[in-house]
Amino acid sequence: MNTGEFDPFDRLIPRAKAAGAWVHVDGAFGLWARATRARRHLTEGIEGADSWTVDGHKWLNTPYDGAVAICRDREALYAAMNADASYAPSNIDAPANKGLEFSRRARGIPIWAALRTLGRNGIDEMMSRHCDLARHLASELRADGFEILNSVALNQVLARLDSDNKTRALIETAVNGGKVWFGPSSWEGRAAFRISVTNWQTREEHIQNLVQVLKAAKARVDDAMVSPR
Repeated sequence: MNTGEFDPFDRLIPRAKAAGAWVHVDGAFGLWARATRARRHLTEGIEGADSWTVDGHKWLNTPYDGAVAICRDREALYAAMNADASYAPSNIDAPANKGLEFSRRARGIPIWAALRTLGRNGIDEMMSRHCDLARHLASELRADGFEILNSVALNQVLARLDSDNKTRALIETAVNGGKVWFGPSSWEGRAAFRISVTNWQTREEHIQNLVQVLKAAKARVDDAMVSPR
């Protein structure tokens, strides 16, 4: 979640299956790499799992309560989700037996509409652009003295300054400026912050604006930490 890194699915999944385990992949962000040409290799072997989940509300920019659950074994899914009653019998393919909520609204429509509108090439372009922008952001921050804690394999940048106090002060200073928002995080017990490039409108000029805000916030924090009180 913090780093956007990928497990070696091609090695791990066969071993888990050989041991009789059910393999589930939580692909909230990462499963979308499968839809890009440049980063599809990150998901090599992932098709060997038994079930997968992926969010629409993050990278696909659909409403918050939309996600997708995919299960190889329809009977297992039916057995887990079955909500039949004597007054409301249904078969294995009934929508009520494919999810947790019996009376959920049609959340799949916004996801379908986004996929239908963007198409394979549109999804590839948007997500590849975000990944490239994340790498550009990491490069700019590293050059200004930020510590980049992940390899930026996808669209996320995990960073910090050289102390917890500075890192927390940077987050507060940048967010209170009203031009950007990103959340605090932690890495190996140290304060950090995570930036995910996901909005479909984000372009290079927005990343440059973000870089300037973060550099200015860092300068203010550095100055405050060395100034006499």
